[in-house]
Amino acid sequence: MKLLPTLAAVLAAVSLTSCSVPPRPIVKGKATSGTVWHFSLASGQSNNGFGIPVGADVEVYDQVVVIRTDDGITRVAPLSHVSELTLK
Repeated sequence: MKLLPTLAAVLAAVSLTSCSVPPRPIVKGKATSGTVWHFSLASGQSNNGFGIPVGADVEVYDQVVVIRTDDGITRVAPLSHVSELTLK
């Protein structure tokens, strides 16, 4: 039982220092169009959203879309909430 706190500390240290490769975007570019919706497109709920600003830097990952606007705002949206995204 005395080893339990030590073991927990070692496991925590190993998990924090493991060499994982950061994910790379599937695609990235400047937005020419696209919409981010409040609810998932598959939800079937009444939905509202906002347009992705033209020229915003966009990176598409496996499950999320990262949108960086010229004014320094970064938004992260689930991929299932984004429609009609086109990039240049």
